[in-house]
Amino acid sequence: MSGKIKAYDFDGTLIAGDSFILFPIHALSPVRLVCAILKSIPTLIKWKLLGLIDASIAKEKIFFNLYHGLPFDRMRQKAESFINILDRRIITSVIDTLPPADTADTSVIVSASPSFWILPWAKHHGFDDVIATEAEIKDGILTGRFSTPNCKGEEKVRRLQMRFPDLESRSIEAWGDSIDDIPMLGLAETPHFVLKANQQG
Repeated sequence: MSGKIKAYDFDGTLIAGDSFILFPIHALSPVRLVCAILKSIPTLIKWKLLGLIDASIAKEKIFFNLYHGLPFDRMRQKAESFINILDRRIITSVIDTLPPADTADTSVIVSASPSFWILPWAKHHGFDDVIATEAEIKDGILTGRFSTPNCKGEEKVRRLQMRFPDLESRSIEAWGDSIDDIPMLGLAETPHFVLKANQQG
């Protein structure tokens, strides 16, 4: 395998905003969404206000409240129609750096958001791969839990190393917008930090 690896964070880097918030607004019924928000308030208080629980634990608890028991096929269909919503939030200065399809370069999204709503958009725009937090599915139903660690911080590096065994011998260019992307940016010969001021699409 040869060519440069171009690694992109997703939320706040390729698209403005947070898809973890945007997707349930798009995919869930108002009743389901409101109930999930109400159930998540204690978790949000412990996480955001009191700092009593880790962000990854809080995220999985909220994910459980949102998606536990839902058919995965239904959410996958919602992910297809989510493409248009994400396209209205594209940060053009970043997506314009995608390598042409006829080069040896590899483009990969590395995201803490669940892969199932990123994959259709990524395929639509010609990305080669998506490395992300994976949702647990049993008998075609979302359990509300994650089947992998939350893909943020050092986990982004670990998952890239798993995906690309020859990573150390490859040239890497990376884009990110938050402190959670710093380990991935640290891998890159050419890192790019996307400022909030540039997240206007």
